[in-house]
Amino acid sequence: MSRPPISESNDDMASKQVFILLFLVALANIYISGAPTLNMNLSGGRYIIQATASMATLIAWILGLLIVLGLHKRPGAEMDIARPVGLFKRFVACFIDSLLYSIVLGTTIPLLALAIEGIRTSNFAWWFSRGHRVGSDVIVEISFHLVFILTIVLFALPVARQRQSLGQLITGYAVITESGRITLLRACLRCVLAYFSCILFVLSCPMALLRKDRRMWHDLVFKTYPCKETTEV
Repeated sequence: MSRPPISESNDDMASKQVFILLFLVALANIYISGAPTLNMNLSGGRYIIQATASMATLIAWILGLLIVLGLHKRPGAEMDIARPVGLFKRFVACFIDSLLYSIVLGTTIPLLALAIEGIRTSNFAWWFSRGHRVGSDVIVEISFHLVFILTIVLFALPVARQRQSLGQLITGYAVITESGRITLLRACLRCVLAYFSCILFVLSCPMALLRKDRRMWHDLVFKTYPCKETTEV
């Protein structure tokens, strides 16, 4: 399962730097403009829907989407199963990925609500507030509930496609499998179990630290190996 040592090419370094730059620009856009918001609730017997965003939000969403698509187009890195990655790098990678996916999905719903409202009223604006319900609100509600599923899919795709997520690219590791591939469904189930592994970190982390391969519960169940990139010694 290990592969011959290789050196990171100039092209690989350049593409990594581009992804990092795009990510930082997307974060800066969200920080400067403020996070987009969408509120849908029934307050005092009155239905209220409000959404806010900005051009910076749209730019951040486009950049985040470009990063996700670009990473899945990028060839898989060479990994060495004899070089397990530590838990700290895994948590750092997960944090980076969480930021990226929150940019992509957290901006999608408010932007969708604003676009639908603009089409309905023929007057697009970066903010609206309405005190009555219309038929198109169903689309926003469905999309809102799909965010959880889409988040799992985004975390699972790199594993299913044997690619690196942004966090894994920055920290220099990837998740490989014994068979060389895993279905998207199994990769999604692995992400769900990983969520519980993190919740019960007081049990799962010590167990992983005692193992030479540093595998956690979800790795053992789905036969995956988080490994460092192969490099020349």
